[in-house]
This record gives sequence, C-alpha cells and structure tokens, in this order.
Amino acid sequence: MPPAPSPRIYLLTGAACISLSPILTKLTEVPGLTSAFYRVTLAMVVLLPVVLYKKHYKLSPGKIGMALLCGLFFAMDLACWNMSLMISNTAVATVLGNLAPVWTGLLLLIFRNQRPSAYYWVGVGITLCGVIYMIGWSRIIHFNLTAGNLLALAASFFYAIYIVITRLTRSGISTMTFMFYSMLGYLLFSFLFAWLAGAPLSGFSSRSWLMLVLLAMVPQLLGWLCVNHALGHLASTEVSMVLLGQIVIASLLATVVFDEILSLAQILGGLIVVLGIAVTYLNRGFLKSVLE
Repeated sequence: MPPAPSPRIYLLTGAACISLSPILTKLTEVPGLTSAFYRVTLAMVVLLPVVLYKKHYKLSPGKIGMALLCGLFFAMDLACWNMSLMISNTAVATVLGNLAPVWTGLLLLIFRNQRPSAYYWVGVGITLCGVIYMIGWSRIIHFNLTAGNLLALAASFFYAIYIVITRLTRSGISTMTFMFYSMLGYLLFSFLFAWLAGAPLSGFSSRSWLMLVLLAMVPQLLGWLCVNHALGHLASTEVSMVLLGQIVIASLLATVVFDEILSLAQILGGLIVVLGIAVTYLNRGFLKSVLE
C-alpha cells in the first residue's frame, strides 16, 4: 500500500478548501447567521451516517464535553465572521478574521506558559501596524471602527481559541469522532444564535441553496476534516500560520467574483499583516519542519 499523505498535505488541502469560504458565504445572499448555521447542518447530514456506521461516536464524557466546547467557539467564530462578510469588504474581513496566529501565541503564553520567541513579538508589532494602516489611524484614535471590522476581529479571537482547544483535545481522538462532536456543538449553538437574532432559516432561492450546499461540502466538510486531521499531528501555531494562505486566495477571488476594488491602504495594510504573522512564527525549527 502507498504511504499515507503527510499531515502537511492535509493541512495545505484544507487551507485551499477553506479559502473558498468567504466567496461562497457572500454568494449565498442570505444573512450571516443563516449561512453559519446551514454550512454545518448540511455537512452533518453527510457525516452522520458515516459516524453511526463506523461507530465513531464512542468517546469518554470528558472528551465529549471538550469537543462540544470547541464547537461553541467555532460557532462564535463563524457567526461573527459571516456577519462581517455581509457588511464589509471581503478582503479586509478575511485579513482581520485571520489574526488567529497572534491570539494563539498569547493564549499559549497565558494558559500553557509557552513563552514566544523574539520573532513572535516582532511579528505582533508588524501585524498591529498593518491593521492600523489598513483600518486607518484616525478611526483607531476616535474608536470609530466599523461594525464589520470589529466582528472580524472578534472572529479571529474565537478562531484562535478553537485552534488551541482543538489541539489540546485531539490527543487520542480520531478525526471523524472529533469532527462529529465539535460539529454537534457548533450545530446547537449556531441554531441558538440564529434563533435569538431572528435569522431566517427558509424561503431561499435555488441559487442560495446551491451555494449553501457547496459551502457545507467544500470549506466545512472537506476543508475542516483535513485541518482537524493536521491538528492531531502538528503544532497549533503552525496550523494557524499555514491557514493564512486563504487570505491571498480569497482576496484575489473577491476582486474577480465581486469586482471589489481594494484601496492602496487596504492592499499594503493586508500585506503588512501577512508579513507580521509570518515573522511571528519564523524560527529555525519551523523552517526545518517545513523543508523536511
């Protein structure tokens, strides 16, 4: 039998699939909380029979609780990010929504006592400069951030929590089992968010349903199956860094699909953010592991 693909192949595949998420989310033309609910609901329809047949639902109560908790933070991430996408520029929302590597380093320092290297602090400084340049210094001073930008920043924080908890929870759990319980937790909380906000769950056009199905099958099911498999073998910082590749792909696709025109400040600010996050985890060990 041929050798199984390396975890990094799964990670790169997952990142490519997830990069389609902002495009498909906008093309659904439904409220952000609605698309956030259906992207997992429709994926669960496909995943559930496999889980039941293979009996991937067997897990200790403690692990189930942690996986459900992961689902909560993933639901909060996508709820904030999807709402941001519907009211702001796709590229800007994607950049701000992918600041997870910065938050991930801080969370590991606080809760795991893993001290970041000097590269980390330099990268954080560069990243913050990029965010300020992209958003505008005057808005920062006067606290005049748009709702879309604030939602995207909140999404990146919840995204980082999800990645850290997933990495800690995945030990000894198969990818399919973890996906099932984390998606179950997501499903419950995303429905609660949609219900509390009064988001519509029916009455969509055939085109919207098609986009929702594609959103569920490609970014959610295929993309996150690959990423969650990688999280069982790779460091959470490496995973969050590689996922930054979706920023470039999503931004380029947005200019073609939606005819979105990026300002010079948005382009330069976004490039500075990507540079800063790359520097954040630049170290010999990481480079060596990538080149192996």
